[in-house]
Amino acid sequence: MNHALFLAACPIMGAAATILLNGLSLIPWRRKAGAHWSERARFLLPARVGAIYNLWLLPCNLAVLHNWLYPAGVAMVLAVMILAFSGTLLGSFFFDRKICPEYTFRSWGQETLAGLAQRFLKWGILLATMFLMPAAWDYTTGLLVVWYLLVQILLAWRGGLWLGLKLKVLEPAPDWLVELVNTTAHPASLPPEKILLVKSTVANAFALPATGHILFTTKIIQVLGPEELRAVCLHELAHLAESRTTLAWRFTGILADLPWIFFIPISAHASVFIAAVAGFYSSLIIRYFLKILQRRFETQADRRAVGQVADPAIYARALERLHEVNQIPAVLLGKNHSHPNLYDRLTSLGLAPSYPRPKPPPRFTIPGLVSLVMFVVLFPTCIFPFLESLLK
Repeated sequence: MNHALFLAACPIMGAAATILLNGLSLIPWRRKAGAHWSERARFLLPARVGAIYNLWLLPCNLAVLHNWLYPAGVAMVLAVMILAFSGTLLGSFFFDRKICPEYTFRSWGQETLAGLAQRFLKWGILLATMFLMPAAWDYTTGLLVVWYLLVQILLAWRGGLWLGLKLKVLEPAPDWLVELVNTTAHPASLPPEKILLVKSTVANAFALPATGHILFTTKIIQVLGPEELRAVCLHELAHLAESRTTLAWRFTGILADLPWIFFIPISAHASVFIAAVAGFYSSLIIRYFLKILQRRFETQADRRAVGQVADPAIYARALERLHEVNQIPAVLLGKNHSHPNLYDRLTSLGLAPSYPRPKPPPRFTIPGLVSLVMFVVLFPTCIFPFLESLLK
């Protein structure tokens, strides 16, 4: 295969590998077609994790393969990754459509591109700051840190709303939903512009304490009844009533990627490998403690909602219904999650489900490990020498 043919085949190879690996990962889930929803969700989660690996890691693996066959510069490596990513992205449509049949290509594309736009905006700011950072520690370092934090605060405060409105995935909530929220929030009613609808096939609701908004997805208003929506609304209103101290702690989430902006100065004084390890583990530790805080905030909002709802069983039914519709396991593997496990969440509130505690989901599917193992084994052999030469 010559160079031009390899480039032309990158999207096809990315899409084909994605469809194959994702399809194989879904086999255990498909075999559980008649099982309880919590059992099906157990086997879907590792397939979803594998699909995420495939989306991002297969393009990297194809870039390594290309670099081995046809050593090239930065521009060519990026071109291969972009071409391969376009293939893995399109290939993931078939996986998403299988687990969510209501997707059309248009609705899937709109929802997927909105999520990618938000992610790429965040990563773009991070990468720009990383490469602007000088090798020596001086006043420029401090200025760039301040600039990065200010931009991240702005994004966390208004960025998501601005982007959602620009991409037309946010729209005004229907009048009946505004009335439901305001009768639930009475007497502290919210202005209609503070209640928005998100075009999404995921059933969920969000509170934005920094701006005072409550967001409902189009899916959640389809699958929950009025009383269940009211119970969910009480949970979100509890977040809006959080103290300023809690709000300040929420903004510490912008620190999660902060260690990575020091990649170049650490590389200059040590090595690329040490800079990568320091960035990875520092970010991991920060995220771990942030998730502990997030779980605490969710537990507090649960207790407040249960204390105000007419019948606590309604709140339990709403949470369980959301997990069932979104196919999220009732018990997750490990404890490092932003929300408590559904089963533990309900049990701690005295609302234990009628079914026995499910087992945690498997960690991986075998097909899902393929991209990860290839990346761990192959990519560092290419990227570290590549970065070393780039930074010299």
